Amino acid sequence: MPVADEAAVRAQLGKILSSPVFVNSPRMSRFLRFVVETTLNGKSESIKEYVIAIEVFEKSGDYDPQTDSTVRTEASKLRSRLTRYYETEGRNDLIAITIPKGSYVPQFEQCNNRTPPPPPTSATARPKAEFQWLRASVIVLATALALAAGLIWRSRSSPAPAPRSIPLTSYPGLEVQPSLSPDGSQVTFGWKGDIYVKAVGSEPAVQVTKDPAVESFPAWSPDGSQIAFVRNGEVFLVSPLGGPERKATESSGRVAWTPDGSALLVLQKTSAFGAQSVFRVSLANGRNQRLTFPRDISRGDLNMAMSPDGRTLAFCRAESSEGCDLFLMPAGGGDPRRLTEELSGIVGFAWTADGREIVFASSR
Repeated sequence: MPVADEAAVRAQLGKILSSPVFVNSPRMSRFLRFVVETTLNGKSESIKEYVIAIEVFEKSGDYDPQTDSTVRTEASKLRSRLTRYYETEGRNDLIAITIPKGSYVPQFEQCNNRTPPPPPTSATARPKAEFQWLRASVIVLATALALAAGLIWRSRSSPAPAPRSIPLTSYPGLEVQPSLSPDGSQVTFGWKGDIYVKAVGSEPAVQVTKDPAVESFPAWSPDGSQIAFVRNGEVFLVSPLGGPERKATESSGRVAWTPDGSALLVLQKTSAFGAQSVFRVSLANGRNQRLTFPRDISRGDLNMAMSPDGRTLAFCRAESSEGCDLFLMPAGGGDPRRLTEELSGIVGFAWTADGREIVFASSR
């Protein structure tokens, strides 16, 4: 059977997931969606038992396939559900999504020999004229959907507008380390050793900190109610309006938030050579969890950010004396995957809001 095209496969996936066989099984739906989307994105080689355990079933980084058969068991259930779907409401579908035994990579095939549904019998038939209005409505609806799809396709296929720079601050001296509020209406930044906040499009700024020591690396909380910053290796939390500060933890460099606001990501020295690692610190109980493990004789990890869904950690690792490269790893732990091969350094990066891309600035 010929291989189906990507758009048809995505439509078929949506139909399967909305069927009675899958709609009440989020575990199976998540499994199927992951392997199909990963394959369509050209990354089928990464569909391994360990990766599925981490990404789909949220196993910890020490998952051992030899002692835990979760993925194999669930894969068998998934194949059974797909078979049941194609034996029932999917028996006339023109796209077949299958997962062959011995593999977790799905196959997509065009089924041109499907038997169309039988015509209605005389017992169930109705006078043709009785349904003329329904037929006309379907034609109108189909036409409207086609027009809408065409407009969407044209808008998506048209070139994206060129990015443009919008000045946020214009004070004398150097403004550094900006961080936009979650709603994009405010920016916090470092200036003259203190942390400031100002509304986008408005010149006056509020001085949030007034300590003689230098503050750095301000970062908004996900709900916009607090700003975390670093002073003398200690992390403090403060309102965007200023006022009392609360010490949260320590960091030898930057600080970032987890998407749910329950914890901070910080950097701490983990070797006598000065290598830094990323740690997750719970704000509820102070529990400290080490997430990354760079080489002791390297500079280690210099920056980090959690994906919007909280499942993937991005960080910049400096393996040599100059520059750093982007890596990804499961938020719960696991082997990192390298994204860039920079000859120079990455001076900053951020996830896009949908978590599908990372924007980074390089000094290449």
